Amino acid sequence: MFDIGFWELVVIGVIGIVVIGPERLPEVVRSALIFIRKIRRGFSDVRADIERELDLDDMRKILHEADMREHIKKLNDGVMNLDKEARDLGTSIKEDLEHAYDGYTPEDASAEADTGIEPPTAGTEQTSPADDDTTNTENTSPSGTAVKPS
Repeated sequence: MFDIGFWELVVIGVIGIVVIGPERLPEVVRSALIFIRKIRRGFSDVRADIERELDLDDMRKILHEADMREHIKKLNDGVMNLDKEARDLGTSIKEDLEHAYDGYTPEDASAEADTGIEPPTAGTEQTSPADDDTTNTENTSPSGTAVKPS
């Protein structure tokens, strides 16, 4: 941790003997070592707490990813079920339509399409009801009586 060599320790010892004195030096060294141990223990505790938190964060990430995978799997299963149901419904409708048209003939189509209006035949001129109304309005007065052309 500290890069202190032998000669640095000797210099610190000599300064300690000169400043503190030889009687109190062992007591001060002991107190300094206890203080250093407390600091190291504090750093170790902080490091352990950080490592624990990092492990908890990793576990949370793993759980979140597993949760997401499970959610995606459920969604995929739901989509697959919907797709299967849609295909089954399409098949059912197709079968119903095939059964509905079993035995269907063109005569049935003409009977169903009978509207009561005859199709025009070639060579005959047909007038629409609107044409008939215009000819009638020319020869009638607003009161509904016939008017002679002059």
